[in-house]
Amino acid sequence: MAAGLAQHQAGQYQQAEITYQQVLALAPTSTETLHLLGLLALQMEQPVRAGAYLDRAIALEDTNPVLFTTRATVYRVLGNLIEAASSYRQALRLAPNEAQTHYNLGLTLVALTDLAEATDCFRQAIRLNPNFAEAYYNLGLVLEQQGAETEAETAYRTAIRVDPGYVAAWHNLGRLLAQQQRFD
Repeated sequence: MAAGLAQHQAGQYQQAEITYQQVLALAPTSTETLHLLGLLALQMEQPVRAGAYLDRAIALEDTNPVLFTTRATVYRVLGNLIEAASSYRQALRLAPNEAQTHYNLGLTLVALTDLAEATDCFRQAIRLNPNFAEAYYNLGLVLEQQGAETEAETAYRTAIRVDPGYVAAWHNLGRLLAQQQRFD
């Protein structure tokens, strides 16, 4: 397994796949190997294969939130946002304190135009990680889309406080203030 990981990390994807397959032949119920094969297939732009590996891993170990999070990523790549949201929710049932998973679910819900629930997801991500600049920024976007401009301004300003180099947050704050003709 260590050789496969080293090959994978070095970008030697075809060799890593061969090594992982050899490990899987010796341990066909290794969810770790199935997960790594899924990640590898995803990196090789083969999301259908990635999904098949992850489905096998989940069938063997349905209590591992990482498997559901990775499967959600596969669904997003395939454009199946409803299934992606479902997989993120399953991951959160298993590991409710993962800020990144709340954030990813929020992004998926924005794409599904469920702005109210996306807002909740971004807020939960921020509660779990108060220095999550991207979550503040996306919270600002969804609040602005819902007409909550004052809250959106606060979210953009907080994103900038957390990451002063966050150009998109500066841009959206400037645009929002210009729309309100606040030039001071």
